[in-house]
Amino acid sequence: MDKRDPWKLPWGREVLQRLEAAQKATNDAFEKRRRGRDLHPGTDIANHWPFITGCYSGIEQCFKATISNRKGLTVEQLLREKGREYRTHHLGRLFSLMDEDAKRIMNEYYERFQSLHNYIAVSNLQALLNTVSEPNGKGYERWRYAVRSHIISPMESRNKSSG
Repeated sequence: MDKRDPWKLPWGREVLQRLEAAQKATNDAFEKRRRGRDLHPGTDIANHWPFITGCYSGIEQCFKATISNRKGLTVEQLLREKGREYRTHHLGRLFSLMDEDAKRIMNEYYERFQSLHNYIAVSNLQALLNTVSEPNGKGYERWRYAVRSHIISPMESRNKSSG
């Protein structure tokens, strides 16, 4: 395990700045969204969807930053030099590639979170990430495009057939 402080490395500061900028943009967008409840719960789901899909990408990038930091590389070097296994949206696979210390810490936080939310039936982080990622990492595409494929596409089909 590398004991160096990653934020003191030249590229560590850049990673931190990117994460802070992404968090600020997300918070700003969340604050600007319409407040209040709609009569149909689907509207609330649609209003929150950009944040859900953005979080998936954010988790993926944090995992890649953690892995690259532990290897003493930038994310770009990791993707270029260490092969295709790191070029994935599969959160479960990325988590499995982390060193044991990082996995242990993340598992501890997940167990604390899960203990407060008993409606989450998956008791370990690796299983949850594999479930969310789906086989071959197809979960990313399903999560990212779910609103489009399940809500907009059927509406477009109806409009075409009635027009």
